[in-house]
Amino acid sequence: MKPLNWEKLAQITTVLGFFLIFITVIIGLYQIQEIKKQLSDANEIASLQNVLTLNSQLYTPQNTAILGDIDQKKLILKEDGGSFSDYELDNFISIFDSMDQIYVQKHIAMADLCEQFSYYITTSYEYPEIQAYMKKTWDMSSFSDLYKIVKESKNPNCK
Repeated sequence: MKPLNWEKLAQITTVLGFFLIFITVIIGLYQIQEIKKQLSDANEIASLQNVLTLNSQLYTPQNTAILGDIDQKKLILKEDGGSFSDYELDNFISIFDSMDQIYVQKHIAMADLCEQFSYYITTSYEYPEIQAYMKKTWDMSSFSDLYKIVKESKNPNCK
């Protein structure tokens, strides 16, 4: 029996060690890719859930009536001859405030914001009675920021 050659054994162990490290790195990179995909999927699901929530808030009977009045260029507030109180208009405007916060926190995708809400963001923000009301009673920053985001978007679905 030959004596154990410690040098040869050290070389073999080193080669096996590097091979195992290489395999571990490859497996780690694969796992990182899988985690990124899962996070992307989770973000897409969260965006869709936020779209559903915002849809349910925006498209209530009261708010769709306000949207209808805007589209028909009718007066909104009772004090001006319209059908809605200050509280009802506040509720309507607050939805756009929420949209802005959700978008800024990256909880809704630009594509979803544009496809689902850009028309009503634009027409509501530009409506003279809403502009006057907001100047009188609201800090316009969130709604105006949301309006700018939509207007400056390169997304073809933003109107």
